Amino acid sequence: MNDHQSFQRFAALAAIISFPLALGSIVLPGMAMDFNMEASTNPALLLSVGADGANLWRWGMILDMFSYYLPFLPIALFLWGWLGPRNPDWVRFYTFCGLGYILIGATGAVILAAI
Repeated sequence: MNDHQSFQRFAALAAIISFPLALGSIVLPGMAMDFNMEASTNPALLLSVGADGANLWRWGMILDMFSYYLPFLPIALFLWGWLGPRNPDWVRFYTFCGLGYILIGATGAVILAAI
């Protein structure tokens, strides 16, 4: 198996694994807030979840980082290498934007997990 196919399988596996992690990143914060979605926009309700709720929220944000942001890194790099020769300027632009999304989103998830 050549390197291209190997990396393609790695990117596909990252996308597949991200799905159950994404479900966990939705369920854990929901459990922390007793599935009261108003708490996600009202900081006073969010602060009232206690230590157990804060732990669930933290793990939800960690799963958020590993499900919605980091799996896109190999996908973006694979698409850059695959589509790049066809239209290098646009592919470079979209890859740069995608990497920015990954960096900003993962940073936000880490900050929310730490706080």
